[in-house]
Amino acid sequence: MSAKEWFEKRQQVELDHPKETALATQRWEWVPGQQVQVDRVPVKFEVVGGVVFANYFNAGANRASIDPRKGVLITLDDENFCVQTLKDPPKPCGRVSNSNQGSK
Repeated sequence: MSAKEWFEKRQQVELDHPKETALATQRWEWVPGQQVQVDRVPVKFEVVGGVVFANYFNAGANRASIDPRKGVLITLDDENFCVQTLKDPPKPCGRVSNSNQGSK
């Protein structure tokens, strides 16, 4: 699912999968260049993965898979973003295709 589809259908997806099922969502709104410290987000033991969607105007997929048990650094620029684990030294994002990018 692309970010565009997620943001268009998010409400219906959440209604289709109430909190008792396998879908849990969190929402933050940030802009490129903003520095944000996010507190640890607790996840249930059975959670196996996560997806970050970025709502850009471009037509890219604008999503990245993450491991919810690892700290991540999300870098937003004007047209794309990248996700890295906090254990790895930060790398410049550059023009990365984030169509199905995982934490690296």
